[in-house]
Amino acid sequence: MPPASTSVPRIAPPSLIETEPEGTKAGAGVRFTNTVTIARPAREMLFTVLTREAKYKSKNFIDTVVFRSGDAASGWVYAALKGLGLGLAGLAAAAIPGAILWLLLGLWLGRQHARKSRGGVGT
Repeated sequence: MPPASTSVPRIAPPSLIETEPEGTKAGAGVRFTNTVTIARPAREMLFTVLTREAKYKSKNFIDTVVFRSGDAASGWVYAALKGLGLGLAGLAAAAIPGAILWLLLGLWLGRQHARKSRGGVGT
């Protein structure tokens, strides 16, 4: 394990806390760039068809409950799959159903946004 000063803690259940080696900081930079340039603006666009009150209530719920529970659940699922002895290929194959669900959710949200945009609901 690398020294504590050169590692970044990973979100995981307390009993399974691990550290990421220095080399994964480049991946974290790519993820941050993607979040700031693509994911966050796309997510914010979905709120344009809501009323002001609905927008702020839903944003608070998503930022606290959904993101934090999603981080914890992903750490537990990763640890469980690693515990089953899955290697890199097995972990990638296990991620395919989740990616398909995210794709379907994105398509559904896009349709809902288009439908509400035509109705003129937002402020």
